[in-house]
Amino acid sequence: MVQEKTADNWFKKGRELLGNGSKDEGIQALDKALQLYNDSIKQDPKDAKTWIGKAEALNLLGKSNESLVAYDQALEMDSRNADAWSGKGLVLFQMGRYNESLEASNSALQIDSKKYISWGTKATILSQKGKYDESLEAQDKAIETWPANDTDKISELWVFKGLNFQLLGKPKEAMQTFDKALEIYPQNFDALMWKGESLKNLAQYNESLKAYDIALEAAPSEIPETRASALVAKADVLVKVGRYEDAYNVYNKSSELNSSSDIGRFYSAWSWRGMGIALAGLGRYNESLQAFNKSREVDSKSAFQAWSDEGNALKDMGKYEEAVGAYNKSIEMAPSEFASAKAWTGKGKLLDKVGKHDEAIRAYNAAVIDFDKTLQQPPLDAETLYLKGTALKALGRNSGADSAFNKAKELGYQV
Repeated sequence: MVQEKTADNWFKKGRELLGNGSKDEGIQALDKALQLYNDSIKQDPKDAKTWIGKAEALNLLGKSNESLVAYDQALEMDSRNADAWSGKGLVLFQMGRYNESLEASNSALQIDSKKYISWGTKATILSQKGKYDESLEAQDKAIETWPANDTDKISELWVFKGLNFQLLGKPKEAMQTFDKALEIYPQNFDALMWKGESLKNLAQYNESLKAYDIALEAAPSEIPETRASALVAKADVLVKVGRYEDAYNVYNKSSELNSSSDIGRFYSAWSWRGMGIALAGLGRYNESLQAFNKSREVDSKSAFQAWSDEGNALKDMGKYEEAVGAYNKSIEMAPSEFASAKAWTGKGKLLDKVGKHDEAIRAYNAAVIDFDKTLQQPPLDAETLYLKGTALKALGRNSGADSAFNKAKELGYQV
């Protein structure tokens, strides 16, 4: 006689189906699990384990509030149930209720210090709060306690640890952790992308390009946005080393990966903007301006970047009044102090070039103010410090400029 599947069996099947991309079948299996959990609760409403199973199923079905109620029911039956506290902490984190999530995760770890999900949740929250050293400790605990056969997840944890080192301004340590992630799982797309970014910041451009090429091979074919992200990142490095023709071709490939998603439009706009920069580098200015305009048409949210880059192209064309107008539009639309500071710096350089030194000083001062606001927020970014140094140097504040340049260098920034 064939044995009927239990609620736990249906739950595991539903979770596996969702993980494999079989959404409809996964939901059907989880609904079956939920029905059986409810039947069990009717027979024994004081079984904490059944309430936890129900809570997990509800969470996978996207019913966060109902999941929390079920976890609270489990804790009412058994206040020292580490699984219930750990699961509750995860759901609260997914809902953006980070302080409550941290409290629940700590409660789980006080009962059972090997609750690896709670260590991972705690590490993420501490990083978001800017407590990077504490986050690193929690990440180490998560790596130490995570099931050894779950190599993909352990590799992800090493990537996250590397990001924390970057936020602490420790690029060499970050590189070591990205390499560790790749040692565990060589095709880890995120690790390859972040390694490429770190190598670019360290001016190791050839190695950066190699990392992005491997990332392109590892990019999931069913998600065009991932391939687009690797292509534009590679093209940015090619621009950095003056290989404009190659950069244009790579940006063009990225622009062909059409996607209607928000992130797809973002990368498409980035591709067109990059083509504009590459065309300007090749002296093909009219085509460059057309590319910047196309970038703004594709994604209005990132238009501020295209306006700033268009300002640079117009400046090189000798169209100074139009360039000032482009910089002003970028400043007006900038979503952050860092974005506006870069536009202010470009505008300052232009005003200096045309002999309007008093106006240039005002632009540089505005840039410095915005750079300082940026540096008050994590991370302590090397590029921000370097650009602040250029603005200070333009103002004749050489001591402050040298200090900014030196700190940028300490953080791994290479010109």
